[in-house]
Amino acid sequence: MSGDEAAEVYLGIWRRVLAERPDALWYPTINLGPAAQWYDHISPLAESGLLRMGVSDPGSVNMGVRVDGLPVGSFVYANTFDDVAHQLDLCRTHRLGPSLAIYEPGFLRTILAYDRSDQLPAGSFIKL
Repeated sequence: MSGDEAAEVYLGIWRRVLAERPDALWYPTINLGPAAQWYDHISPLAESGLLRMGVSDPGSVNMGVRVDGLPVGSFVYANTFDDVAHQLDLCRTHRLGPSLAIYEPGFLRTILAYDRSDQLPAGSFIKL
């Protein structure tokens, strides 16, 4: 689904929620599909005036586990440093505080580097 189509799906739902709970904080997840399109819905959502938070997964992680807890599989959820820069640029451009999921220590190192260089978007929400 295109970024505009995904934005319309979110807005259709969130307009109803915000009509009853105007103070609700919400943010979208990534748009499924090719990685190059994961964040194409952020700009139209921000331009709607209803979005105050963005999203960034600032790193990569191997995912997959067997029932007994041992790692298995070959799926890697990958966000390159260029991807992270794009995610955070979108947040700065649209004045969104990003929700930052920290799945692995490398995610935190990336965010700390942005913080030390004073480039972490205002309103960043770090989830450890």
